[in-house]
Amino acid sequence: MADVWAATDMVQSRRVALKVLNERTASSPVNRKRFRTEALLMQNLEHPNILKVYEFGEIQGVPYLVMPIADGGGLDGHLERYGALTPRQVVRVAIACLDALTKVHTRGMVHRDVKPSNILLTRVGHIWLSDFGIASLDFDNPGVAGTRTHMAPEQRVSGALVDHRADQFGVGATMFHLLVNRHARSTLPNTRMMGEWLTIPEILAPVLCRAMADDPAHRYPDCAAFKEALTQLQDELPQDPPGTPLLGSAGPGRQLSPSTGSRSGFRSPR
Repeated sequence: MADVWAATDMVQSRRVALKVLNERTASSPVNRKRFRTEALLMQNLEHPNILKVYEFGEIQGVPYLVMPIADGGGLDGHLERYGALTPRQVVRVAIACLDALTKVHTRGMVHRDVKPSNILLTRVGHIWLSDFGIASLDFDNPGVAGTRTHMAPEQRVSGALVDHRADQFGVGATMFHLLVNRHARSTLPNTRMMGEWLTIPEILAPVLCRAMADDPAHRYPDCAAFKEALTQLQDELPQDPPGTPLLGSAGPGRQLSPSTGSRSGFRSPR
C-alpha cells in the first residue's frame, strides 16, 4: 500500500521515516481516505506507545506521512529472524499495546488491526502501536476490515457492531502469534485444547482464552482490566534464557523500503 523511506527533515534537522502512498494505491479514493484517517488519528493521539505523526500532506498530489524511524523494525521481522518471543517479552509487548489502546478507546475509537507487523520497535526496545488506517469510531464501522488471522469474530460480519472489545481479541491473537510463531487462525473454538494451545504457558492460557472469547461479553470489560490481569502474573513468568534476542535487535527490515535504501534531503513543506 505504501513505501516507507528513511529521510532527513532539513527544517527540523532530524532523521525521520517518510511514508508515501505508492502510485497504484494512491489512485484509489478509498485508500487515500484511509491514509488521511491514519494521519489524523495518529497525529491527535499523544501516547508514548503510539507511533507519532509529525506531519502529513501531499507532494505533487502524492499523500505522505512523516514519522519517527522505528529502527528496530516490526515484531513480524523479529519473528522472522529469531522465532517466537519469550513469555516475558510477549507480556511486555501486550501491556504496552493495551496502554496505547486504552488511550485510543477513551477517544471513542477502535484500532481493528492489532497484529505483529503493526507493532514497531526502536533499537533500544521501545514499543509503538502503529497503522491506524482502518481505525474507526465505535459508531462508524464500514463493513469488514482487518486481518482475518487476528480479527475478532464480530469483525468478520459486515455491518456488525465492532467496539473496543475487538481490540482485546487482536491483542490476544497477537500474543498467541508471538508465543508460538503461528497465526492465530489455530485458535478457533474446536482447536483451543489442541496443537499449539498446549505450548502456551499454563499461567497465560486463561488470560488469552478470556481475551479471545468468541462472545465479546465474555472478554475483559476493557483493556485496563486485561492489562491488570497480565501485570498480576508478570512476576510468576520464567526469566528469559541467557542469549535471548532483545526486542528491536532485528533491525528495520521491511519498515524501510529495501530496494533503494535511504533518501536524504527531504524538506518538510511548511
